[in-house]
Amino acid sequence: MADDHSLCSRDLIEAAADSCAFAKQHCASDAAGLFGSYVPLYYCQLGASPAAFAPLCALLLLLTICCLGSTADLFFIPQLTLLSELLVLPPDVAGITLLAFGNGAPDVFTAVAVANRADFPLLLSDLLGGSVFITTVVLGAVAWTASLLPSAARRPRSWSVEPFTFWRDLCAFSLALLAILSAAARGSIGLRSSLLFLLLYLGYIACVVGLPRLGWAREAMLPAEAEAGGLLRAAYAALWVLEYPLTLLRYLSIPGADCGWDGARRRLTLASLPFAALLLHVPPFHAALVLAGFAATIAWLDLLAKEAVAIVESIGKISGISTSILGLTVIAVGNSVGDFVADTTAARRADARMAASAAFGSPLLMLMLGTALPCLLFTALNGRPIDTPISAHCRVAAAFLLCALASHAVAFPIPAFGGAYSVPRAYSFYLFSLYAAFLTISVLLEAGALPKGWVCSLGGGSGCLT
Repeated sequence: MADDHSLCSRDLIEAAADSCAFAKQHCASDAAGLFGSYVPLYYCQLGASPAAFAPLCALLLLLTICCLGSTADLFFIPQLTLLSELLVLPPDVAGITLLAFGNGAPDVFTAVAVANRADFPLLLSDLLGGSVFITTVVLGAVAWTASLLPSAARRPRSWSVEPFTFWRDLCAFSLALLAILSAAARGSIGLRSSLLFLLLYLGYIACVVGLPRLGWAREAMLPAEAEAGGLLRAAYAALWVLEYPLTLLRYLSIPGADCGWDGARRRLTLASLPFAALLLHVPPFHAALVLAGFAATIAWLDLLAKEAVAIVESIGKISGISTSILGLTVIAVGNSVGDFVADTTAARRADARMAASAAFGSPLLMLMLGTALPCLLFTALNGRPIDTPISAHCRVAAAFLLCALASHAVAFPIPAFGGAYSVPRAYSFYLFSLYAAFLTISVLLEAGALPKGWVCSLGGGSGCLT
């Protein structure tokens, strides 16, 4: 007899005499979030009305993705910063471990939430889609922004990247990507492969720490404030209003790590009895409270990531759109907006060198940890490897990511492109065009205009979702 997961499909639900009852019976645990499954909500409370479901899901997805980012920015990164100070970690070690994990927390926790549902195509599409977006759109925006600066601010060392840093990150990124794709092509990723990915990450850290004179002490890419225009400021204000109830709950449940206990913070903290001791001053056991807040922040990130994945899976179930294309676009871009804002802001402040370096380092760490940790947790909790079919969309994303990395390997060192490991403004148009081509092919694949079977035959491997 087929299980409920195979019965929860749009065709079977709409073919049933009572779609609402069928959805309640077979979809209660599918695409379930904090408030249950969104599939019965669509067929019962909303009367299978796309006009009502689409704006509701769009608003909820926007809210959860924004809350994921703001939870990492406002709570997780300050906690990790304080922990790095308490552990007396060197800046480069803290930057590529704790702070990098904080910057990539939305993607990593989304990947963990997806792995718990054994949806590897969605996991991989989120990571690959985010990597393609950062290495094309974000890096292109950095190059474009740097080219618009006054010549006095556009110092060569401010824009060009360090050659050793460039090749180290590019080679490590390519090695990690090929290792993940090779392991997934075998059909499953087990404990040994997951540990190998972690060893690759540790090897990268050892390379950064062990070669300080050749490398570069990575600046902590903390989310920078956007120097936004009026329209963008209005959008931020609207999002702040939407997030406010959750923001209040987060401040009530997570003690602050920045020691910025002003009057408003203390009055807010008074409502949370476990942390009421902070009403008068920052106590000597503040570090212990930060550790408690760290656990609370992990719980918030996990909750929000699971909700975002549930919404995306519900959209896929109801609309028939594959979760791979949704992961490549909606989740990947949403989780990478913070990188876009931080890197372009750094470029506007005449520090395009740091921004360009972060555009390589951020997706590298995201790809390594975002694959290793979810697969390791899945195998440890379930006692079996996670099945790893590589969807046609993921194969396209991997091809474009390799194309982007190969383009950088050619463009940055060539003297005709500016030399000194820099690129001109024209290269930004090429990167934007590359991402536009990636989106176009992905949409054509989803629409059936391009045969997914043909794409799968090109990539090889033991499994491919069409």
